[in-house]
Amino acid sequence: MFTSEWNAFSQKTYLANFPHDTDHVFVRDIIRIDENDVPNHDILLAGFPCQPFSIGCVSKKNALERPHGFECATQGTLFIDVARIIAVKQPKAFMLENVKNLHSHDKGNIFKVILQTLRDELGYEVHYKVIDGQRFVPQHRERIIRAICAAL
Repeated sequence: MFTSEWNAFSQKTYLANFPHDTDHVFVRDIIRIDENDVPNHDILLAGFPCQPFSIGCVSKKNALERPHGFECATQGTLFIDVARIIAVKQPKAFMLENVKNLHSHDKGNIFKVILQTLRDELGYEVHYKVIDGQRFVPQHRERIIRAICAAL
């Protein structure tokens, strides 16, 4: 129904695998989309950028004295865009994915804010687990998955 992808190479790959049709909305920058323009849906699947939270990128950003986590304005705040869409569209369920370091980034404070947003502000029951995608892709890709079963 709706896809958002900012990266030009990922856009090209996505559109090659899922050709654009009139029933499917494809936007490039979710920040520029009004949440009311997102079609109604029952399930939302989202992965917001991992670079502001991954161990390697955080170490590099620290060395360069650049912001990371939610303070990385270009990528770190995209969870907020996912949350604003969930708030308006209220899907029955959703699944969010990110690097496993999201759980411990900033001494767990970022993850705590995400959980509080999903549970307390949006009213969902949240379950999460770190899963290694090596059974699905030819590399270790440990990701934390937050599965939301239903609104409380």
